[in-house]
Amino acid sequence: METILTAFIVLALILFASLTIFTGYLNAQDTLRASWQEMQTRLSDQMHTDLTPILAQTKSSGAVIELTLRNDGDTRLADFADWDFIAEYYTPPGDLAVGWYSYNVGEPAAGEWSVIGIYIDAATAEGEVFEPGILNPGEEVLLRLRALPPVGPSTTNMLTIAAENGVSASVQFVSIARRLAQAQGNLFRHRNRCHLLAVLASLTEGKA
Repeated sequence: METILTAFIVLALILFASLTIFTGYLNAQDTLRASWQEMQTRLSDQMHTDLTPILAQTKSSGAVIELTLRNDGDTRLADFADWDFIAEYYTPPGDLAVGWYSYNVGEPAAGEWSVIGIYIDAATAEGEVFEPGILNPGEEVLLRLRALPPVGPSTTNMLTIAAENGVSASVQFVSIARRLAQAQGNLFRHRNRCHLLAVLASLTEGKA
């Protein structure tokens, strides 16, 4: 009788252990499936995102940089607080300054950037009419960055902007207003964050 009872206990323990392992396996599969779907959604967003720099210019003796971007993709863009904005420029003494700027709502302070407005046509200040606050396909957004220290005159510099889904665009500009040429040497569109990550890595090493 004791042998039979012991066998039943052992069998129950085996069944319990098997059930626990099987439940853990199902949970792991659900987690893997959800991660895969999230990755596919993110890749789809990236494939359909295209940011085109339209105009970059400095104001206030180089203390302010303004960048106009157009959404030439098929993805609606928002969550500007999750965007990354990096400026690489030469200061008036000729020193190279590289900085990541934090987002701020409203007029930016020194070391910050903000969204001034979203437009159908930023050049004519024709405002958006559909889904305010969201950069829809075909719309343009005006970004303002307050550089610290200011940008030096007649210098060639670079801005890198990355949306929340990881798609970024970099553009060279000089410290005077001008319409950006579409030549490859002046406009770079990135579908990954390689350049962005490299700059962030250099900033991290500089702080170490």
